[in-house]
Amino acid sequence: MTIRTGSRSLALAGLVATGSFAAPQAQAFSYHVQCQDCDVQQAYVDWYALSINRDGLIGGVTRGLAVIYNHGVRTELGTLGGNSSAALDLSDADAAVGSSALAGSGTHAFYWQFGRMRDLGLLQGAGFDFAGATGINNLGQIVGYSAYGTSGTHCFATTVAPDAVMRDIGLPPDVPATWNCTDPKVNNRGHMIAYIGDETWYDRHGYLVRDGKWIAMQSIDPDNPTTDAWGLNDLDQVVGNSGSFAFLWTNGVMKDLGVLPGGTDGAAAFAVNNRGHVVGISSTAGRKHRFYAGFFYRNGTMFDLNDLLDSASRHWHIERAVDINDHDDIVAVGYHQGQAHTLLLKRHR
Repeated sequence: MTIRTGSRSLALAGLVATGSFAAPQAQAFSYHVQCQDCDVQQAYVDWYALSINRDGLIGGVTRGLAVIYNHGVRTELGTLGGNSSAALDLSDADAAVGSSALAGSGTHAFYWQFGRMRDLGLLQGAGFDFAGATGINNLGQIVGYSAYGTSGTHCFATTVAPDAVMRDIGLPPDVPATWNCTDPKVNNRGHMIAYIGDETWYDRHGYLVRDGKWIAMQSIDPDNPTTDAWGLNDLDQVVGNSGSFAFLWTNGVMKDLGVLPGGTDGAAAFAVNNRGHVVGISSTAGRKHRFYAGFFYRNGTMFDLNDLLDSASRHWHIERAVDINDHDDIVAVGYHQGQAHTLLLKRHR
């Protein structure tokens, strides 16, 4: 299976380590589904959601344009002159960053707040023609990547200051200079994650960048040495996938999060909040003719989010959970009557 996560796609294959994962028992908490884009005609299939902030606002793409959903109210952010854009991350100040096509050719990173989109440009030199901002923190620090054709990508850091310039964050000292950096995220301590790969991306590894030091995420999949780092919190916990294993990295220790009952095709973790709760996607035994489900992980247990829905939301199938805030509210992708939608899962409190 290929899981679309925005700027890149993640392939899950192979068997997950065996283990016993009991079906969840009755829980003291549940979720209610708020569909964010159910008013969009289904002819428009170019959409996805990638981030949720403290107040439950969601950033993503609908009808090829960057959007913010505020509990079902959609704001289109516009473009830098072209016909497409994508909001890839949100801060708690409701500022968005992402990428936008230009009026002519090329794609630049942008910063958006209070109804205005600002062009952040490209990394200078080496023929860069694409840039996308993939992370912003509450201090106004921005990270992203810039590319030159199909030859390679470099990660950058900048800030929201109007006169700020992009700085190439470079590569770990233990990889060749020809390798690539992509899809960085930044937490509120200014620490970053990114994943680094060779020219083919078949050999790639997730890293935490902290105080100038590159810390590698080691593989826990005996059949696949690759790791992808997808999310981090302010405690420097990192989540992602190692081959076909979903992991939570804490102070150098990689923890296999397991797989939902009956799943044989692996799992991937996409986000972790400051409570250490993790969301992502896992293979399952199958329900409603679908063999992947969004999961919520806490205190050593992985829950199928479909088992946590309240009675009014049971007609949905949650296929993947993309991001989670510190209130445990989740942005997810769900299906109803064969159609996929961006969903806000509000935790009952």
